[in-house]
Amino acid sequence: MTDPKLFAVALADPGALPSRQAHPFVAVLCGSLRAGDEVEIVRGGEIVRLAEVKSVPGRMLGARDPDGQITFADLDREDLSPGDTIRAPGLSVPPLSLSGPSELTRVALLHTVKTARKRGFFTPSAVLVRHLPDEAVVLFLEKAVRDALRPPKSAHNIRTGFEKAAHLYDAIERTEDGDRLRLAASALLEGRPLGWDLMSLASAALGGTIAEQAVQASRETLAALSRTCAEKLGRLADADRDELRAEGEAIRHHLQQQERAVALGWCSRCKDVVHLSPTLRCRKGQHPIKDCTVVVPSEVAQTRQALGWRHQ
Repeated sequence: MTDPKLFAVALADPGALPSRQAHPFVAVLCGSLRAGDEVEIVRGGEIVRLAEVKSVPGRMLGARDPDGQITFADLDREDLSPGDTIRAPGLSVPPLSLSGPSELTRVALLHTVKTARKRGFFTPSAVLVRHLPDEAVVLFLEKAVRDALRPPKSAHNIRTGFEKAAHLYDAIERTEDGDRLRLAASALLEGRPLGWDLMSLASAALGGTIAEQAVQASRETLAALSRTCAEKLGRLADADRDELRAEGEAIRHHLQQQERAVALGWCSRCKDVVHLSPTLRCRKGQHPIKDCTVVVPSEVAQTRQALGWRHQ
């Protein structure tokens, strides 16, 4: 029986696949998807057709699962496109709770999505979300961040997950939040500790609030992710590890050059919190640096104060 709360989004174009049966990657935003479900395919707000799901990875695909490659029993290539909605028949928008522990976070996101829609979603990253209901964009964004925070199967997948979520933040004109995620990917690839600037963002994505216990839970999640990634990087050959480290540096350098990120650290020689060069050195000389962290501009004052308290 089809879950009445099922609401999903097609992510890949089946037309690029050799089979006449579609095998799209699908992100379930709410509810669950199983083999035998009858669903509506919706494009641009209009119902294209009904379809039956033939197979689903692991027998069921839910909102907390990675994007799954599903198969339909009878669907031609032209019947599905990236961004199409796959939903329970008659369900116009996904159920989105604005009460409970994630209320403030979701209200803020929903407001941002609506504002971006009024402006026309100018960002190129908005291609996928342009035709989705506002509520679906909020759920899609939350899922993307949760997926990025999941330990990767391969160290080479680190950048992809974070970049996907960052593009969604770009799409709704919250570029700083997107840059926080890019900096998280950079830190993981470079082997640097994840800064506390990402904690509130992660807690929001994990369904919490900015409350202390939620931030602590996010800190633990991020610490576990950092350890997992460090282990995976440690098992790579030197050349592969150097390549990924260079990739992380390139992400950070670009954001620093664009003045979208600032590197700070405690200089043992200057006895002060200092701005760091692109090579993460004190700009006054090759002084030893402690607690290096890279943050978005709005976090500079808070980070400088926290670093100063820690070392004074």
